[in-house]
Amino acid sequence: MRILICRHATVHNPNKITYRRLPGFNLNREGQKEAESTGRFLSDYNIDFIFSSPMERCIETASIIKKIINNDKAIVIKEYLNEWEVGEHTIDIARRMSYVLRSSKPYRLYITHRDPLRVLLNKISERPLKDIEYWHCPPGSVYEINMTKNKISAKLLFVPKIKSSKTSCKIEEHK
Repeated sequence: MRILICRHATVHNPNKITYRRLPGFNLNREGQKEAESTGRFLSDYNIDFIFSSPMERCIETASIIKKIINNDKAIVIKEYLNEWEVGEHTIDIARRMSYVLRSSKPYRLYITHRDPLRVLLNKISERPLKDIEYWHCPPGSVYEINMTKNKISAKLLFVPKIKSSKTSCKIEEHK
């Protein structure tokens, strides 16, 4: 089975605030373009359901993707996809993000945040959970999680290439 998981696109944050779960942080113009680019990439996939963190930036990313892929189903909001909470431990994030792996249906897209995504990818690749710097997870990036009877693997599928973006990343597979 294959699952697609995406980091939300770039946020409007001119004051460089560590916003984590603060409300009111939406995508900037570049982020909207990244989400559009991600949507165009995902249009080749037959995505049936879109799940999103409750934060505005994830819902906005999901909404743009949903429109581009012409998905007529409602976006499903899931708290387990939410940003790191103050006082939350890495093991707790790994547990809640593992709900993504419990899906028995293909063609699902999950929209989440950088650090919870990094923790999940570390869990999948059997890296130390605290070693989140291993994964870059640029805004709007899409990872594919493949689960077979004997193994689980993750690889970076897509990074939006926006002219004004300073983000670049080579695509690597991690098993």
